[in-house]
Formats: sequence, C-alpha cells, structure tokens
Amino acid sequence: MSENERALLFVAVSSQVQAEVDKVSLDEQERACREWCAAHNVAVIGVLNVPGFSRSESDVVTALSDFEAQGVTAYSELRRAWKARSFDVLVTYHPSRLGRSQSLYTYVVENTINCGAYVQCVIGGRIDEANAEFGIAMGGVQARGEQRRFAQMGHAAKMKLVERGLPWARVVQSHRVERDRLGKPVRVVVDESKHQLVRDAALLVIEGLSWRLLPGELLSRYGHRNGNGYPFHFSAFYRLFYAATFWGHGVIYPQIRNEGEKRAALWLISEEYPPPPKAKIFYNTHPPALEGDIAIALKSELVRRVFSANGRGGKAITRAFSRLLVCTHCGSVLSYNGTGLRCLSRYYPGSPIKSTCPAVGLVNIALTRGWIQSFISQYATLEDFRAALSGNIEFPPLRSLETHLESLTRKIHLLTTRLSEIDDIAVPEVSARLSALIQERKVILSRLELARAEDISSRASIVAASRSLDEIRSLGWDRFWEQDGLKINPEGIQ
Repeated sequence: MSENERALLFVAVSSQVQAEVDKVSLDEQERACREWCAAHNVAVIGVLNVPGFSRSESDVVTALSDFEAQGVTAYSELRRAWKARSFDVLVTYHPSRLGRSQSLYTYVVENTINCGAYVQCVIGGRIDEANAEFGIAMGGVQARGEQRRFAQMGHAAKMKLVERGLPWARVVQSHRVERDRLGKPVRVVVDESKHQLVRDAALLVIEGLSWRLLPGELLSRYGHRNGNGYPFHFSAFYRLFYAATFWGHGVIYPQIRNEGEKRAALWLISEEYPPPPKAKIFYNTHPPALEGDIAIALKSELVRRVFSANGRGGKAITRAFSRLLVCTHCGSVLSYNGTGLRCLSRYYPGSPIKSTCPAVGLVNIALTRGWIQSFISQYATLEDFRAALSGNIEFPPLRSLETHLESLTRKIHLLTTRLSEIDDIAVPEVSARLSALIQERKVILSRLELARAEDISSRASIVAASRSLDEIRSLGWDRFWEQDGLKINPEGIQ
C-alpha cells in the first residue's frame, strides 16, 4: 500500500428503515470504513451514499437509470471518478453493499480495477488486479446470497405477521389496525365507522344487484359516498368481499396474474375450497366484518357468482337470460356478456368450470326472447301447462321407499325376538345379520327424508310455474320483458 492513497467510501442500505441508526446503518458503515482508512493512512476524499434503495436489479442499464430517476447519484458519481481516475481505493463495509445482484456488483468491481484502483471491503478483504477473478466471483455469490437471504427473511416476517392476525400490507376498508403507544400494530379489528356501509352493500349484493349498479344504489337508497363525496367505484366492493381479511383470515399468496384467477380464488373466503400450492392462509386470525345469517347469505352469493359469469350489461338483461340455455358442445350454461349469450366456459376462462368448448358464436337476445315466447305460448291453457310440467317431473319413489322401510322394520323385529331363543353357537351369525339390517334401515331413512323433501319441492315448483304463467298472460309479453331481470329469472346470474 503506497503513501497518500485517496479513498472513496461507498455505503448503502436497501430500505429506509436501515437508513436510520439501526443494525448496520449508513452511519455504522461509514464509521467502520473511516476507521479502516485511519488505520492504513488513507485519505478520505468523498462518501458515495445509497440511502434506502434496492440494488437487486440485474439489468445494469435499467438499475442506473432508476437510481438517477430517484435522485440516487452514488453510481453516476462513481462512474465520473473512474473516468477521472480521482481515487485509489473504493472502501465499503461488505461486498453486498456495492450491489445486490451479481451483474451490478461485477460492474462496480471490474470498472474500479480497470481504472487502476482496487476495492477494499472492511468485511471481506481486498480485491485488486491479482485476485480480480476470484474476488468478483465470490463477491457476486455473496451479493446474490444476501439478496436471497433478505427475501427469505422478508417472507418469514410476513408469515409471522399474518399468523398473528396482523396485515403485511394495507388493510381493507372494513377493518382497521389497532396500535400501541409506540405505533406498533397490535391487532386487526372491525372498523365500526364503516360497518353500516359494508352491511348495506352486502344486502344489495345478496339481493342480486350487479357490481356496476351497486355504487348508484348505495347512493340513492342509503346516501353512501366515498371520501371525496362521489359514488364508490364499482370494483371497490368486489375487491372487498373477495378479500380474505374481510372474512377474518390472513393470507400470503403469489402474485395473481389475471382477473380470472382472482375471481376463482374462493379459498380466500371459504375453507371448503383448498388454496393453491404456493399460497398460505391462516383462518380466523381476527374478527370478520360480517357474521350470522347475512354473512352466510353473502358468502353463498359470492360463490354462486364465481361459478357463474359476470356480464357487463344491466341486471335486467343478465338476470333475464343467464342460465336458461345450455351449450350443445360442452353442456355449460350460456351467459350474457354484454352483446349476446355465450358459452360460459368460453366467456369466463377463469371459472372453476374448465372446458375446451369449440363454440365461439353468440346467441342473439331478440332470438332468445322469441324462443321463450314460442315455448310458453304453445300451451293454450293453464291446465295444459300444469299437465306438461307434471309429466316432465319424476317424483321420488316415496311409496317404494316406505314399503322397503316397513319390510326392514319387520325383519329387525323378528331377528331381535329370535336372538333370545337360539343356541349360543348361532348368536354371532344372527347378530351380524341384525347389524346389517339396522345399518340398511338407517340408509333408507336418510333416502326417505331426502325423497320427501324433493317431492315437496317438485310440487311447489309446479305451483310457482303455474302462477308465473298466469302473471305473464295478465301482463302481456311487452310489459313482461320491460320488467327487472331479477323478477323475470330469479335464478339467473349477475
């Protein structure tokens, strides 16, 4: 080492938190570098500072451009110093301070050596012409390793926060974060000031209102506006209701790349649907925004909408025709997409319903109306319509199940009586037959209960359909089609 060497100090951290006096902060790095210079009689001529910016970009040109845009001049000043050959040694705390990516680290070290200087790391030693290849290789590995280690530490920290019920990002508007006197987050709780807004929006969704019409109805019915005094954006409550935090869950998952994946993420709101392999969800880490019957009804409606489509039209159109027609190619229902009716699997590839359906055309709305009118008008009287419905509905075989149940009951009674009369040798065989009959009777009882419920539902559907036909005829077709789609087709999608 020659006399009167000139040193540039290079200090850097990757976050604003590290930039403060904490851990190996900027001040701590500079102190350590100055101590080395003093111990080796090297004069410090300047300090290059990267105060809290990531240096992990592998594209050097992009990295340097980004630094300039953010007002970080350390690398551009170093480049000017290379050209002027104004220093003899670049002193840094650790090789990873020069760059988190191998390419950026190599760029700094190689150009420093090319201008006749060398790199001195307080932790890591000297890199000069004699050991440049080894120093660049090892330093690059260390820089890349540091980047990976910090990423792993960040992921682990997020995981701990979520597991404790705390957010690692901004919390949704239905909740708020309670903090201690030092400002650290303690728990996530329901924001009572937003509870009425959330409840009113949930009731409108349960009612069947489309996402695009929701803000207007919130304003006209309840007077709800956003913080700027305008109606909410239609996507605000879509994002809210499909958020894990809204339902009391904490989650970490990889980046969702398209809208279809977001819509299909039912695992964010219900334990019935498994999360994808790389996602991690912690259920019930904090109170949900809604509980009770309204929460059950809202969740059911959200699930229904995911398995259906989300047409761009108003609710009169989407409700009136969706799910009334079936694709002849793949069997999926047809849904309104703003122009006409299209096969659900084609219109909505993000749906859990997977298909390679070749159908690409649209079914015209006017033709659909005409087909429905023709189908219903073929029945001259209400009695004809009822008879047709009754003939198409297969009622559950209630009598057959009841007869079977009576037979099983008699057999069980006979075997129970016989057990008290037979020899001990025959007891195991008779007991086995008795257990089998008892188990079969339980199955028949369950089937009978279901069959009775289906019978009641089938008969009720005939009554409801008959009433609907009567209403259509009293209204006339023109007035019928002018009604809200929710009234025309309550089971349609939105």
